[in-house]
Amino acid sequence: MEKNRVGWRKLILVAVILGFVALIILALLFYDRIAFAFYYRVVENDYGEYELVEVKRFKGETVCFPEKTPDGKKITILCPFWKKDSDAPVTELIIPDTYRQIREGVGSGLKNLRSVQFGAGVETVYGGLFCESTQLEQLIVSAGNKKYYSSGNCVIDKETQTVVLGCKSSTIPDGVFALGEAAFANIRNLEHIVIPSSVQTIRASCFWRCDRLQTVIIPSTVGCIEKHAFTRCSMLTVFCEYPEKPEKWDSEWIDPENSVYWNGNGIAE
Repeated sequence: MEKNRVGWRKLILVAVILGFVALIILALLFYDRIAFAFYYRVVENDYGEYELVEVKRFKGETVCFPEKTPDGKKITILCPFWKKDSDAPVTELIIPDTYRQIREGVGSGLKNLRSVQFGAGVETVYGGLFCESTQLEQLIVSAGNKKYYSSGNCVIDKETQTVVLGCKSSTIPDGVFALGEAAFANIRNLEHIVIPSSVQTIRASCFWRCDRLQTVIIPSTVGCIEKHAFTRCSMLTVFCEYPEKPEKWDSEWIDPENSVYWNGNGIAE
């Protein structure tokens, strides 16, 4: 009888050990695809790159995203990570040098956000990022970035001299050639902006839904304005240095309800 008890105990012990080993193996296999680093969830995509896809919770006002997974793999893509929450405490985001791509929709819901720092490795910045962050007032790009630089709280493409992203406190620097698609879109508390004479093109939806924007002067150097560049700007009055609408300005560049003055003659369109 005693031998049977000992035998059962050994069987149970072996079963427990084997179960524990199986759990470790499964955890290692799962960990290779999904890694958790404190408040973050990171997944490996089909191309072998690691994407930060979820933030579990925030502690403090400054968030510096992790550069690597716990096992040392570089994180290179930042995906939309935050569900809409007007009480999110974050005021500053720091994107490390390892990140090369920032997906559309990042920052949705961070309504207290004031500052974003882009690392040296960032290669993709879309217009409309952080557009719901009504307090955003500072955009900084690392000096080591080969694709972009920052000036006047604008993110600017070095090769094309295009403003790709702005915020409520942006001052467009003289010397840029274009204002990019949706660069200032949906910045609901942008009230004034000066377009320098170096600008030649204003891309689609550039100032879409800036419903507090009051006055814009468009210099005669701007030969092209694309569709919806100034639509849904209910308070906007535009003064153009041209005597009439240029041929390359889209017919829907602004809503018909807005007043447009040509050549400073006081006659509204």
